[in-house]
Amino acid sequence: SITACGAFGGLPSLKSSFVLSESTIPGTNETVKTLLPYGTVINYYGYIKPGQAPDGLVDGSKKAYYLYVWVPAVIAEMGVP
Repeated sequence: SITACGAFGGLPSLKSSFVLSESTIPGTNETVKTLLPYGTVINYYGYIKPGQAPDGLVDGSKKAYYLYVWVPAVIAEMGVP
């Protein structure tokens, strides 16, 4: 759950762009936005297999490898840090 992950320093550090609420700090004109946390976060710690051919080249010389993901339904937002 989101609460359990928060206890261990997980999900709450990752925020989507969906605004839950906005408030103004009294005495200033600064607006503070509360953002909705992501519902699901998946970490990928994979490596490219030795000898794997690149999927393409960037700027003519940098090897590029693509990470393909399967999305089972329509999603509003997907973040890749």
